Amino acid sequence: MEKVDGTKLLLEVKSFPTYTNNRLQDIINQIKTYVEISKNYKGVFVFPGKLSENSNKLLKDQDIEIWDIDFIIQNFSKQIENSSFKLLKKIFGFHNNIDELPKKR
Repeated sequence: MEKVDGTKLLLEVKSFPTYTNNRLQDIINQIKTYVEISKNYKGVFVFPGKLSENSNKLLKDQDIEIWDIDFIIQNFSKQIENSSFKLLKKIFGFHNNIDELPKKR
């Protein structure tokens, strides 16, 4: 994936909404390894949940971008809403009304 500014993104997508410190450290090591191998990519941790302030800091200190549930909904709500995958809509809390989505922070 690539950002509008041309930054290449390496997405590590997980399905669980919460993580222990040990599991989060494993994910950080995994992303850092992939980024090191791929060169010139920015690591992104994508998951349908939220992290604590300390966990967010841990990832940011390693230059890993965080796409949590709020980010995903704010940036991909139209795609999720138009998806034919009912499970995807359920995971992100979509019903029939886009106005029910969380507001931008």
